[in-house]
Amino acid sequence: MARLRTFVASLLATVLTAGPVLADDAKPGDDAAPVPVGAKVLKPNRNELIIVPALGGNTDIGVQFGAATSIAHFRPGFKPYRWRMDAVAAMSVKDDVRGLRAVQQYHGVRFDVPQAIWPWLRADMRLNFLRAIDYEWYGIGNRTGLDNRPPPQDAANANQYVTENVRLRGLFRIQVGLPFEIAIATNLRYEFPTLYPGSTLADDAAAHRIIGNEPGFLETLGGGIFIDRRDNEFVPTKGFFYQLGVSETLGTQQDIRFGEVSVALQHYAPLFTPNVVFASRMIGSWKFGNIPFYELQTGGVFDPLILVGGNRGIRGIPQGRYGGPLKLVNNNELRVTPIPRFNVLDWSVRVGMLGYFDAGRVFSNYAYPTAKDGHEIGLKYSVGGGFFFQWDEATVFRVEAAYSPDTLGGRGIPSFYFENGMLF
Repeated sequence: MARLRTFVASLLATVLTAGPVLADDAKPGDDAAPVPVGAKVLKPNRNELIIVPALGGNTDIGVQFGAATSIAHFRPGFKPYRWRMDAVAAMSVKDDVRGLRAVQQYHGVRFDVPQAIWPWLRADMRLNFLRAIDYEWYGIGNRTGLDNRPPPQDAANANQYVTENVRLRGLFRIQVGLPFEIAIATNLRYEFPTLYPGSTLADDAAAHRIIGNEPGFLETLGGGIFIDRRDNEFVPTKGFFYQLGVSETLGTQQDIRFGEVSVALQHYAPLFTPNVVFASRMIGSWKFGNIPFYELQTGGVFDPLILVGGNRGIRGIPQGRYGGPLKLVNNNELRVTPIPRFNVLDWSVRVGMLGYFDAGRVFSNYAYPTAKDGHEIGLKYSVGGGFFFQWDEATVFRVEAAYSPDTLGGRGIPSFYFENGMLF
């Protein structure tokens, strides 16, 4: 098993890196010593490869299955690695009022290269395809409600629509010899949603309350600054990571053109011991202009996320539950690693536990308060917990459960998530 992993990783490294791949054993004169990770010592020149079934999912997408692979090549002088490639092909099935059926499929590949071409440039490229027949739209504002009329044909409820998109994203981080990095983001995509006749979204489109219901190309160009002081990118224990950006997006249909200003502030601090870490994240997204409806559900210049709900926003709230041009989200986690690392086959494994509190809200426009948002605080929140597992350094997998009053119409049923990587 170990020999097969080393052979495959070395073959890919020969193709993808500039220059020869160093052996697993550190050569004399290397400027990095072996790194102890529990009972295992990680060599400074090494490959970390894992190929696993993409088993998981959550209460939004159902049961997911497929395959995923991640390979990272580590070399002294390169942080956090020389390069990394991730690929996944997965689909999900869900049992709803239409019976057991395929509802989502996702295929993607990511290639991240610190010191790409030049030592001061980091290039992160992503290509992905998504199709889902159960994305949801409830309207604009913080007080949107469930549509209880009979579901349209082929839909589980009147709030659903079909989303399909192909996206090519690039993120380039440029070191300029200052306490921050310059960041440039591009996002070229083709969006082709399908509206169920008689759905909430179809009604809003017919009444000209939304745009974006026609297929079209969108091009986004953004820029800003990163300030990264984390001790580790995979499971940070101390430091902070700030992202501030501004972007402009143009579309080929319905006069789509809008701008965005976003900020993401992440903090990590050990509490008395490195094995107990408090982590927090604050996200703010401000959009303005002619915004398509699906962009009212997302936020972030550099890493667009579904906000306020979904598996990367406020966990426990269905994705797309709330939408608006202004969104604020706060995530707080207490992460505990109570037991030492242990070896499983050729991997060093760390098991951790976490508890969290997520909160946030959206605004239908910048004239607060409005009838769509309500005059109360209107905070949307969730509580939950789970486990995370780290193989060597680069591979992290987490299992979580969350409850929110907005979960599945407030019926008290928790949401479950099986995801790659820490939330932040």
